[in-house]
Formats: sequence, C-alpha cells, structure tokens
Amino acid sequence: MKDAQIIPDSSITSPTSPSVDVTQIRDGGASFPAGQIPEIVINLTPTSNSEVEIGSVTVPVTNVASITVTPIASDDTEKTETVGTTQGPSETSATEGQPGTSPLLPTTPGPSEVCEEINGMQEPAYIPDSYLDGLNNAQKSTLRSPTGLVSLANNNGPITITLAKTDISLGFVEYKNTQNLKRVEIELISVNGDVTPVTDKPALNAPGDQRIDFRPDEKAQKIKIIFYPSNVSEAVEFTLDVRACFEGTVSPTTTGPGVSTTAATAPCTKVAGMENPQLLPASYLQQPADSPSSDNPENLRPTSSTPYKIPNVPSEGVNITVRLSPDGNPVPLSDVEAINTDNVKSIKVFVYDDTQKDYVPIEEVTGSTLTKKVLPDGVDTSKIKILVIPDNPDNPVEIKLKIHACFEETHRLPGTTEIPTGTSVTEEPQVTPPTQPSELCEEINGMESPAFIPESSVDGLTPEQVAALRTGSVSVNTGVEERIVFTIDLTPNDNSEVQLGSFKLINTNNVKDIELVLIKNTGAEELVTNQPGLNSQTPSADFPPTDSAEKIRVSISREDALLNVTFGIDLRACFEQTVAPQETTSATSKPECTETDGMKDAQIIPDSSITSPTSPSVDVTQIRDGGASFPAGQIPEIVINLTPTSNSEVEIGSVTVPVTNVASITVTPIASDDTEKTGDSVTKTVVGNIASVIFPNDVRGDKVKITLTPVGNNLPVTTTGALEVKACFEETVGLGVSPTLAPQTTQGQSGTSATEGPQQTPPLVPSECTETDGMKDAQIIPDSSITSPTSPSVDVTQIRDGGASFPAGQIPEIVINLTPTSNSEVEIGSVTVPVTNVASITVTPIASDDTEKTGDSVTENVVGNIASVTFPNDVRGDKVKITLTPVGNNLPVTTTGALEVKACFVETTGPGVSPTVGTTAGPGTTSTPCTKVAGMENPQLLPASYLQQPADSLSSDNPENLRPTSSTPYKIPNVPSEGVNITVRLSPDGNPVPLSDVEAINTDNVKSIKVFVYDDTQKDYVPIEEVTGSTLTKKVLPDGVDTSKIKILVIPDNPANPVNVQLKIHACFEETVGTTQRPSETSATEGQPGTSPLLPTTPGTSECTETDGMKDAQIIPDSSITSPTSPSVDVTQIRDGGASFPAGQIPEIVINLTPTSNSEVEIGSVTVPVTNVASITVTPIASDDTEKTGDSVTETVVGNIASVIFPNDVRGDKVKITLTPVGNNLPVTTTGALEVKACFVETTGPGVSTTVGTTAGPGTTSGPGTTSTPCTKVAGMENPQLLPASYLQQPADSPSSDNPENLRPTSSTPYKIPNVPSEGVNITVRLSPDGNPVPLSDVEAINTDNVKSIKVFVYDDTQKDYVPIEEVTGSTLTKKVLPDGVDTSKIKILVIPDNPDNPVNVQLKIHACFEGICTDEEGMSDPAYIPTRSITSAGVSDVEDLRPGDNPATYNAGTAPEFVIDLLADSEDDVEVKSVTLLDAENVKSIAVYIDDSLSEAPQTGNSDPSGSPPKVIFPAGTRAKSIRVVVTQTDDGVETKFNVDIRACFEVTAAPVTTGVSAPCTKVAGMENPQLLPASYLQQPADSPSSDNPENLRPTSSTPYKIPNVPSEGVNITVRLSPDGNPVPLSDVEAINTDNVKSIKVFVYDDTQKDYVPIEEVTGSTLTKKVLPDGVDTSKIKILVIPDNPDNPVER
Repeated sequence: MKDAQIIPDSSITSPTSPSVDVTQIRDGGASFPAGQIPEIVINLTPTSNSEVEIGSVTVPVTNVASITVTPIASDDTEKTETVGTTQGPSETSATEGQPGTSPLLPTTPGPSEVCEEINGMQEPAYIPDSYLDGLNNAQKSTLRSPTGLVSLANNNGPITITLAKTDISLGFVEYKNTQNLKRVEIELISVNGDVTPVTDKPALNAPGDQRIDFRPDEKAQKIKIIFYPSNVSEAVEFTLDVRACFEGTVSPTTTGPGVSTTAATAPCTKVAGMENPQLLPASYLQQPADSPSSDNPENLRPTSSTPYKIPNVPSEGVNITVRLSPDGNPVPLSDVEAINTDNVKSIKVFVYDDTQKDYVPIEEVTGSTLTKKVLPDGVDTSKIKILVIPDNPDNPVEIKLKIHACFEETHRLPGTTEIPTGTSVTEEPQVTPPTQPSELCEEINGMESPAFIPESSVDGLTPEQVAALRTGSVSVNTGVEERIVFTIDLTPNDNSEVQLGSFKLINTNNVKDIELVLIKNTGAEELVTNQPGLNSQTPSADFPPTDSAEKIRVSISREDALLNVTFGIDLRACFEQTVAPQETTSATSKPECTETDGMKDAQIIPDSSITSPTSPSVDVTQIRDGGASFPAGQIPEIVINLTPTSNSEVEIGSVTVPVTNVASITVTPIASDDTEKTGDSVTKTVVGNIASVIFPNDVRGDKVKITLTPVGNNLPVTTTGALEVKACFEETVGLGVSPTLAPQTTQGQSGTSATEGPQQTPPLVPSECTETDGMKDAQIIPDSSITSPTSPSVDVTQIRDGGASFPAGQIPEIVINLTPTSNSEVEIGSVTVPVTNVASITVTPIASDDTEKTGDSVTENVVGNIASVTFPNDVRGDKVKITLTPVGNNLPVTTTGALEVKACFVETTGPGVSPTVGTTAGPGTTSTPCTKVAGMENPQLLPASYLQQPADSLSSDNPENLRPTSSTPYKIPNVPSEGVNITVRLSPDGNPVPLSDVEAINTDNVKSIKVFVYDDTQKDYVPIEEVTGSTLTKKVLPDGVDTSKIKILVIPDNPANPVNVQLKIHACFEETVGTTQRPSETSATEGQPGTSPLLPTTPGTSECTETDGMKDAQIIPDSSITSPTSPSVDVTQIRDGGASFPAGQIPEIVINLTPTSNSEVEIGSVTVPVTNVASITVTPIASDDTEKTGDSVTETVVGNIASVIFPNDVRGDKVKITLTPVGNNLPVTTTGALEVKACFVETTGPGVSTTVGTTAGPGTTSGPGTTSTPCTKVAGMENPQLLPASYLQQPADSPSSDNPENLRPTSSTPYKIPNVPSEGVNITVRLSPDGNPVPLSDVEAINTDNVKSIKVFVYDDTQKDYVPIEEVTGSTLTKKVLPDGVDTSKIKILVIPDNPDNPVNVQLKIHACFEGICTDEEGMSDPAYIPTRSITSAGVSDVEDLRPGDNPATYNAGTAPEFVIDLLADSEDDVEVKSVTLLDAENVKSIAVYIDDSLSEAPQTGNSDPSGSPPKVIFPAGTRAKSIRVVVTQTDDGVETKFNVDIRACFEVTAAPVTTGVSAPCTKVAGMENPQLLPASYLQQPADSPSSDNPENLRPTSSTPYKIPNVPSEGVNITVRLSPDGNPVPLSDVEAINTDNVKSIKVFVYDDTQKDYVPIEEVTGSTLTKKVLPDGVDTSKIKILVIPDNPDNPVER
C-alpha cells in the first residue's frame, strides 16, 4: 500500500460501500456509514492476475470488533478455507491493539532457522551466470526458463552450481520434463572444500522426473549434479529447479511486469555523495601522501570533465580512499561504483573499522558487479578504501566514483526548509520500496526542488514558468501553437538514466490530452502508450520499475484554443541530489538560515509580542508553555511579532501547537507594513491534536497570525503544550547586510576574577546558570533547610528520598531554604515530586526578607501522579514554599519518590559575585556533570601556552591580548574575505573537555565567527552546528561536544583590513580552581549495616575473600574428593557435574578444604544442581576429623538446586555433604558443577598466614559471560606488595607527620593526626602502579579514636579531580561500601572528628581488585616471553631445540648438559618462578636449578621430583628470579642426552609478536584453516600434554587428524591461543570435526582478570561436539576439554 506502482488506487475497491472514497484507506481517514459491515477488496497483482504469498494485513481502526481477511484466487473464487480472523480489542483505542491469534503464526515449534526457499535458477540475483559451471551461455539461458529444456550430451560432464558465498540450507533439487535420463548423482561441496556424496536419496537412482528433498541440517556452498543418459549416444533433456535458503533474499515476487517487491525501507535516505561537494568536500577526497597519482582528486567526481588518472597500476591494484563523514562518526554505506573507467577490471571495497583501526573487507550482496559493489544493510563506516584492479597491469587507469550513503551533513539548500515543498506544504517525499533486490530507491517529486530539476533542465518553458510550477501550477498561453511542448532533463549533470516512478498533471484547466515521450541516454525515443491513466481527467502515468530515462518530453493540447492552459506537474523518480544550485530570482543571494524556535527565548519573542485581537481577556502569553484557553464560541486568533525590535521580515519555517477542540489551523504572514500576506497563508487540518503548518521556501513576515478553527462552538479551544514558532531569527544575508536581530554581545573590561569580569548586562540577559538538583546534596540543602509550617509533627526530611506522609485533612506546605548559609537569592528552575492524592501543586518563591513573591507563584495540575512546576526565566528566591492541594480530604497526602528542586545553586552573576555553593556535580548524580566556567579570564585554566598561535599565523601580536582582561584587543592585519583562524588549546593533556560556547567581544571589523572543534578520531578540526542562543559573533554549542582544542574562523566585515578581537570561552576546564568541597553532614542514620548472614557482625572476624575451591585443582585436587558411602563411584566427576550414585544409597561426599595444611577455613556456601534429591545437609569437619554437628545446616532442595549458606565464622578443615533422595528406587545424580565457597585466601590479622598459599584470581566464578564480579577484590592495606609504602605517602600539606605505614591494620600503633578541624582532614591512598583505575569495593576506618565518620572520594580521570561516591547497603559511619563499577586509581578519605581540634587515630582497610596478580605462563613455547637471545647453553647446536616440540635438544656423549635462561630479557627486574620440567627426557638422571648467580641449589616444594619422570622442580610460592641455571645429571655419560624444557613463571611479554589478529567488532571467520590467523605457535600444546602428535594436525586442512593416546574418562585438554598480543578477541564457536572416539567437548575461555580458564554456557546451535558461544565472549586463548566415548582409548579430532 505504500507503493502505488504495486497497488494503484484502481486496485482498491469496496463492493459494500461504493459511495465511499475507499482509496483514503491507503493513508488513513476512510469512513464507512453506520449500519454497514464494510468490505474492502485489494487487488495484489493488477497487471498479471497471478497469485502471490500473503503475509499480513494491519490497519488502525475505531468501532471495529474483529477483522476477517479472505484470500481470493486468480479466478476470483474466495479461498474461505484459509480465512484469517482476529478479534478486536475490547474498549481499546485504535492504536493499541492486543496480541492477535492470526492463523498465519506458527502454533508448533519450527526449525531453528527461518528460511525462505527460493527457486534460484529463476533468479539471477541469487544464481548469476557466473555461478553456473559446466554449461555454455545458451544452456544457462535455457535453464533459467521454467519451461526451457536443457540438452546435455554425454560428454558434457557435471553441472556445478554455486549457491552462495557460505554454506546455506538446501531445500530440494527437482528435474522434470526429462528425456533419456537413467539416473543422477549429486555431491554437496562445503565452503572449506569438503565433498559429501548424496547417497541416502533412492530417487537419484530412478529414471525420469524426480524431486530430491534435503534435510534442514544439510547445507552446502555448491552442488554438483551429474546426469547419466539411458542411451549414451543421445543427449539428456530436462528442466531444473534448485531451491535453497539463498543469501540476501528480499522475498522477490516477480510475478509479472510492473510488480515490485516489497521490503522495509532503509532508516535513512542514502543519496549520491560524489556529485555534491557539500556532502563530500574536496578534503574528503584527498589521497594519502604515498598515492601513486598526482592527479586532482576532484576528478573522481562524476561531474568532472576528465576522469581521475593513476599511472602504471600494478597487477595487485591501487587504493583510493574516501572519507565519508566530518567527525569520524560512521555513516550507513549503500554502494560504491566505478564509472567512466579505462583499464579497470574490477574494484573491491574495504571499510574502516574503528575498533581495529584498520580497513576490513566487506562481502558485497546481490546487485554487485565487477565495478559496482552493493553492501549489505548495517555497514556503517567513516571512510572507505577502494582497491582498483587493472585489466592490463603496469598501464594507466582512469576512473570516477559514485558513492551512495546516509551522509551526515545533509545541508539545507539556501533559502529552503528541511523538506521539499510543492502544492501541499506538508507533503513529504514519498519513499517507495525497492523495485529489485539490488537497489534501494527513494522516489522524489523532482519539480519541488531545484536540487533535482533546476530551471536550466526544463527546455521549452521560461524560468518564471518553471518557478511557478514549483509552487503548484503555471498558466501558459501557447499563442498560435496547438500544443505546449517542453522537455525535462532528469540527470542534468551527466547522461545517465534514472528509474521512473510516476508522472501526474495536477491543478489542470483547459487540458485536452497529454503525450509523454521517454528519451534514453542513447538518444532513442519511446512514446508512452501503455498508460491508460494519461487519458483520464487528471492525466497520470505509473511507470513499472523497469522504465528509466535521461529525459522526458511532455506535450499538452488544450480544449479551448482561445484560453490559457493551466497545470502543475508531479514528477517522481529516483532522483539523486547532485548539487546545491544557487538559483535565485534576484541579484541578492538568499540567506543562510538556521531555524530556531523563537518562543523558547524571551529575548527573541518577549511576552509583549504575543497578542490576541479576538480574545483580549485571555492571558495569551500562556500559549508559550501550554495552557491557554479561549472561550467557547470564539475562533481564536493569535498574533506573534517575530521582530519586535526591528520591524523587519524573517523567513518563516513552521508553526506547531498541541490543541484540543481544533479542526484546522491557518497561519498568515503579516508584512512589516502590517498588511496580511493572504497569498502565503496556509491552512492545515489538525491530526492527532497537533496543529501544525510548514511553510514553503522564502515565505517571510514581520508577524504571523494564527487562527484556530474549533471543531464545535460549545467547547473552548485550548492549547495543551508549548507553541513552537520556527523562523530564521538569525541569518547571514550577504556581504554588508546586517542580521535581522542584533547580537546581544557583552563587552568585557579588565579584571582578574576567575569567573567573568565586569560586564554590561542587557536587561533581558539571564545569568550564566547551571541548574542542579539541590535536594541530592546535603551540602546544598541540608535536612535543617527542609521544614513544614503546616505539619510540624511530620518528619518532612523524608521528602528528600520519598515517603513523607501528611495527615488527612491537611493542605501540606513544605518550605525549602535554598541558600541556608548566605540568605541570598538564586534563580529557580523547577520543582518536581511524585505524589498520591494531590490535585495540584503551587510553588511560591520567598524573598531573602521572607516575603512571599505571590506574583511569581506558579500552580500546575498534577498529571500522572507527578507534581511539577517549571518557572520562567529569572524567577529568584531565597526559599520556595511548596503547597500540595489534595484530591480528597479523607486521605493523607503522600510523596512517593524523591523531591527534586532545581535551581542555579552554582552561577556566575556578574562582577564580584561569588557562586552560591562551590560544589561540582560528580558521578552518580543526575545533574550537570561539571560547571562550565569562563576560561579566557583565568590563566590557571587557559595559560599563555594554550593561546600560542601557529607559526603561519597572520598576526605577530601577543596572544595574551585575546583575553577579555587585556587592555588592548588582539590585532590581525589584512584579513582576507575567507577569514583567518585563531586556535586555542583547552586541556593540558589532550583529553577532551565539555565545551559550552565561544564568543568574540571587543571586536572591530568582525562580521561573524565559526567554531571548529578538534576531532581526535579524524585528527582534524570539524565544524559544529550551533544551537539556540547563538549570534553572528557568539556560538553556543549543543550538549555533548567534548574537545581538546578549537579553531575559531573570524570573517571580516571589510576584507583586506585589520581585525581586532578578544575571546570568551566557557567549558568544563580540567583544572577547576576557586571551589572547595565541604564535608557531608553525616548523621547516625547514614547507611546502617546490612543483616546478610555472610557479613561479619562482630569485630575481629577475618577479612574473607570467598572463592569456589572446586574450580581450582590447586586448592581442591581430585584426591581431596571422596565418598565414604559410595567408594565405587568416581566422585571426582562432581567437580564438573555428572556424578551418579546408585539407587537406595544416601550419598555422602567429603571435601578436604585444606589438603596441604590440615587447618580450618571459614566456610561460605555449598551448591550443586541435582536430580532425585529432597534435601542437602552440609556438616563441617574439624582438623581433628570430628564432625561439628552443631554447625551442620540442612536445606530443602528447590528447583533441583541443592544449596546451603553458612552463617559467619563457621570453620572447618573438611565438609561432609549428605544428599537425601526423594525416592530410593532412583539414583541420585549431580547435573552440574559442585561449588564449594570458602575463605581459601584470607587475611586474619598481623602475623597470621593465609590458609592456602595461592593468590586470589583462579577459582572464582566470575568471567566472560557471567553476571558475577569480574575479579576477586582482596584486602590491600595488609599487603605491601599490593599497596607499597609509596602508595600511602601523604601530600606535603598533610597536618600529620606520622609514618603512613601506621595506616595499615598490621601496624602496632594507629596513624595519628593532631588537631583535626570540624570539617575534617583528608588521607590519600594510591591504588595502582600505573595510574590505571582498579575496581574498588569498600573502605573502612578501624582502630579509631575520635573518629565520627568518613567519606570516600574517588579520583575521576576525566575531571582530573576527586568526586564523592554514594555508598550502598552495608555502609556505616566508618565503613563505606561502594556500588559495582567504581574504578579509580587513587582515593581520598575525609575523616570527620567527634571532637574538633583534637587528635584523631585511625587505620584503614581497603578492598579492591589490585593490579599485579601473577600470570603463570609456559615461557619456552613463546618467544614473546623467552626470546632466543635469553637462552644460552654450551654443547647443543641450536638452543631453539630446547623449546617444547618434535626436535629435542641433543647433547653429545661426554657433554654435561647445562643451560641458562634469562627470564626477563629486556629488564633488570625479576619474576616469580613456578617450575622447571624436562620433557621427553632421555638419559637424564636428575636436574638441579640455581637462582640467578647462586652457587646453592634453589629450594623446592614437596611436590618436586628432580629424578622422576619427567624430571621436575617446583619452587615454593613467592620464589623470584632474574635468571635460572639448570644443571642436568646424566644416567650414562657415555651416550647422548636429549630433552625439551618447560619453564613456568609469571612472565611479561618482552618480544613483540609479529602477527596481528582480528579485534572486535568484526566478521567472525574460520581460523584453523588459516595459518596467518592461527600460526603453528598458537597450537603448541603444553608440556604435560599426553599427545606427542604434531598440533598442525588439529587443522581441518590436515590429511590426518590429531591423535591423543589413552584418554581417561575425565577427558583431556587441548589449548589454542587466539591472539598475538594477549588481547582478547570475540569468539563465536568451537567445533570438533573428523572425530574418532569423541563423546563431547566443553570450551573454557581464559579470563584475564582471574588469570584462569572459566567455563562458558553455550547457546542455541550447540551440539555435543560444537559449542556456540553467546555474544560478547572475548578471550585471548581457549581450552577445549575432549571427553572420550571409550576411556583409555585414543582420540582423534
């Protein structure tokens, strides 16, 4: 219905309502008489009488109970058996609609992939000729015909059909009308080249016609078909139908000529960019310095007279780059085409991926050719690279480019509004769906805009007649000529053709007939004869999508030869906006216009400019914000004076206002002489209670008169929202012409204030105001400032966060003191509070002398239980009184959410006026994130070096004169007409800061300025559109513009003369000086401790970081998992799920929590998924093996999850888990991983060692794809390795000279601070070594004396300052728990004393994810860790042979093997070393390892086995070394000695890897097949791998699979590294193929935070041997656990 080419008006009829104009149903508004049951018939295929598949029918309605849709066959019989009926909603508005029960929706589960099977042989869009191999061109053409018989001789060979670029699901292959066919063979070929013969289809061996159906899981990229003749001397004949889920399908329904396909339109209009320098300016085409061409890139444009030339292009091609956006933001790209080419074979398009910082290739879609690339939907990029491949290498290439995209800067044409206009001023361009899968087309009425059809393109009419056509119609006197003939050039800038949409003559008079001739770009002419609409009273033609032309000739004859002919033209085609023509009808250029809403700014349209001649008694100024009501019986007229100070005329854009009881709106411009311009008046029907008029171009006025015609005279006319009047209030109309409104500039004078200096402020200019919600900050509005004179018994402070309740019968009044410390007045913005039982809210400002300002009082009705008042500009008060009038007196008035009071608590009001409150909104608040202050006046914010101008500056003046505080302005001599640039740096470190506005003041010979901001992505300055409040010399920027430096282009009034200028710049400068933070007024009610059973409730409990020990075999090895009741069960399977206990047993599982120390740890919880379990009992066991039955906990199983959580300080050496079954006749089974959480790593106080000597990290449940904490937050103050002494160093101005080491809980004496004032004292702590932020959990003051409370401030790197953080549940006065997601590099703790001016004693506890956790890596396998230069050894020919691999290092007989490894080649630091192992050792008796230059053997743990197999030395935790020396003792020194070496340590990368990987977001591709993506070193298996096979055999391309001998039942791990630099990459899926004895796999991804592998839940599409991962899983390496079918047998994969 959106495309009249598909369903024209003639195809819409109503047999029940012939008198109704049923075509109105297309756009809404059809009305059927009462008493009828309307039937509407839609002809879906008016030109072909064929049948198409029907999807859905939807229409908004009123008074409709149900809708029934019945298909009608091509023989006009109704298909009642497929009728679809849905019940309409009960008492529901026309737009609401309930979920339907359409019979078209599936009622049973379908396949996992929705596929539209298409006959690809009939669609070259899916199977082009190039995809058919084994046929000649004639046979290909015949094969495409549904009835065409292909004849294949016996020697023809197979037909191979490429179906897609990837494997796709197959439907069926059908061959019919066969002759001489004996049988058929089919092979499926995958994208990686695997060939699968089809052997399970008996029909293949049958003669004659057959259909071969494929299963949904059968996929292929290609299909090979061999036809075998019955008689080998004769040919085989057949027709062929191949159905599959072809890529890029848009449901083509090519059922006949003129039938377009239907598809959703694109979210934006993709237009041609190369033809328009406003969209793609010259700078965007600039080629890089190493380009082989010195030609002008402007020649790349289709409009250039000569193409772009590139000399001597090599066979691999040459690149052309094009930038697509001004600011580096990606734009949607549609297609790229090379035209006017010479020696161009093909092109390939690469788009810039901002994540990878590189260009990546994109697969083109249907419609692409060798020289045109159509991109799939959703490709957004900021720049592209086009690789041009030559036909003849080493010869020159010539080329031009066409690029279609949704370009960012769609400039408004000079003097135009945002949309083209024609007869109807609100008519928008109709966007028609694409007419073929390969091209999206926006059909536009070209006559509406010179951008599409300029006057010069119409041959046969005068420019004045063409201009008249644009506004509706033209009257032409043909004189003696019988016909009017004119030709319209549709593509004036080249000789291409455009796709035609429709042609219609409108507003006709004295027209007899019309002829249309289409002129092709070859010059051929075609008379349009197949359009019956040309003979109608309103001649029209709807062109099929195949019709295109370069020009169209129109010939019109008249009825009466004595009268003029009148007509207008609606000509729609796929126009491209090629240029912005500067067409004018006078010598003066049209203005550059920025439309703004003047009603939003009382400086533009003050209240005195709003009047109503028809309703003098109405306060018509209320129309500004809504709420004006006009008496019943009136037709209200409102007059808005647009230029009250100048009596000039401005271009009018639009008028919009929400209304009730208004049928239509008429807006009439009024000239500056007060005459109404009735010819420019526009009337529009009101739709959806929005009255709106949009004017065509260049309608101007001094005033507008708005007339609101009511629906009924017995009701008032009301405006319900703000009136919007958009016009060009500020415009540049040409050299020497002043703007309509003079800019309100502020002249600065000398001064040294950090804020703006003394000013002459115009009466209407409000102060610089940053509104914040004072109720959110107790420093601004403390509880003592909130009172209620009417309800003294109510705790009215509860209104701050919601919950205040006032007794029934009262009219509550709440008074808020806005300036409790200064008794001054601030500008008030708004008051808002959620309420119940409140009819209206009244807010009255109170002056500083406590008198109520009743004239400024505002009352608003409560809507949706939100009471809200917004004040006009410059309403000020010291307090506000809030009155809540109840709906009923028998119910209480209640506030249900936080009261919000917004005012200018921080403002700059003029000379000598300090800000009211010197606070800055910080993270976690809803107010403005910073205070934008004046910078040019303050050298601390913008020092002299920031103003230094570039070396090529035209001025040699001192840049300090740019400051408003300078006595003389900055002088620039002889400024050219195009202007001169001034640059200003805004931040010290290149970080962008929020920019507010830039103003030129104290100017001489300055016409205007334009501001460009530096875009760090593009590494260039880009223009920014200013917003309301801007003038010619002041530019106000929209919110969200952050930049590190700016360029101000200064345009002179008189070119070639000097310019004088100074600057004002407001921004959130990094160094905010002159403000102080006041301590919070903390009460005893602040953040009471929670009651979670896991939180300590008594002092002295250990600081515990719970981890899941079952996830780490170093904490709980398999030997620590036993079952006394079920000794025959492999109970270690409970670690990952799958343990099954025989029916009749009550299983008990004992977990040893501290196998190496026999100590006790605090137990947190035990959880395991189960089946047939009624309850779980967990009993701690003491270190003497006695059961602590008093601490035993039993819980009922809920939802098959057995779980126990222990209270605080329950400890044990072991736990016994008892699973009581539901029934004894079924086994008890665990179905998922057992989780045992305990304090395996804990800090219990000075001198107490940790229970298990491992670092926090591995063993937690967090990781990619999980919702738990991403790292283990541990205690830092107790560990100098995490927080060394330097991190605790206090600043020089600290009031304490005590040793900061005393801040640690392990210190015997607390940290002392003498004489702490009432506002408190700060302690600072650094949290990370490199300034990178770390996740912070909580901060606690302990062992305190004279400490009332603390407050934590975290360093915000953006603001370069400390900001407060709201603590969450669990906080107390002296412990602050921070919300998740607070990352910072340092903190400041404000300590408030109980007794001011007395000493304070304090120590600190800090939990965070501190940096520096050790990563245990195998270093010899990766030269990035241990490069070749780090290995020295005498007696071996190649030290590389020491690395793990197939070639062991060989030492000759009689040589004593010894080698030295430098563990950190490029550093003098040491690392923690874990172990040294000799692999595949031959003739080795034992090894000894020496640390650095030590002569004594390194210490070992009890797990070492220097003489074992393999020989291995394990070092105690914390052993560090710069280098190690390994000495090998031989079994027999008379024979060779062989081995490889495995060294594990906390390595740091020393050698940069040479390969690069693919980062996110990206196209996920197969990696194992490509050694460039996953080189051999990435597949190297760890030293303890049970397989000695070559890991290269893991690749699908290997002739033999990878073999692993004797795999145990618990499986074996295979590891694969995914990236060269340890950076995570997005992982999609992992699949085991070509397997033997593989039952299943499980994928674990490396979590860099935990420094361990963690499991990932797979998603839809996974099988036992293929694991599909959810979106967002990024990792640097993976571990694949392979479970065998038959344990202890080999595995292949």
